[in-house]
Amino acid sequence: MAQPVTRNLVILLTDIKGFTDRTSHQSRAEMQQLLDRHKEIVLPVLQGRGGTLVKTMGDAFLMTFESPTNAVLAGIDVQAALRSYNEGKPAEERIDVRIAINQGEVNLADDDVFGEAVNITARIEAVADAGDVFFTGRYSTCWSPRTQVGPTCSTSRINWISPGMRRQRRRSPRSRRRARSRCAAATSWRRSNAAVGPWT
Repeated sequence: MAQPVTRNLVILLTDIKGFTDRTSHQSRAEMQQLLDRHKEIVLPVLQGRGGTLVKTMGDAFLMTFESPTNAVLAGIDVQAALRSYNEGKPAEERIDVRIAINQGEVNLADDDVFGEAVNITARIEAVADAGDVFFTGRYSTCWSPRTQVGPTCSTSRINWISPGMRRQRRRSPRSRRRARSRCAAATSWRRSNAAVGPWT
């Protein structure tokens, strides 16, 4: 194993909501077609904002970014692209993705990334819903909320959650809702049918 290099990076994790359940009632060919389309739509958007693909994990992408703002904007762009793709499609063809973002020191070695920042990102992703872009409260101080996001994110949901939610595991939607309500420090923006930004 190569000597790890430590860097402070933004970690972005995506996955398809309900993917595991879909594998039980769709054929291999259908699932592969879904994954191919997911990659065609999502990956270029993330890379277009400066994201670097670390690895794919089935239906998930693990990315790194240098810029916190670009990571958030990439997440918003992905949700906008998927809303356009999903419009008018039946449930079995929809691609609904949740996105989690965190920043911190990580170790880079053997074309992979390790560290607490990665682990926290995975825990954040576990409490996100389809269409969400979730990031920690600490992370929210590192990106520029005055960035003009524009009408393309008209129904995106941008949220921050506090590190107090780190210990939440993947549970049912009802359990995740209870977890959120217990976290008094969590703040959530719900932008529905209205342009987001600029902030003042």
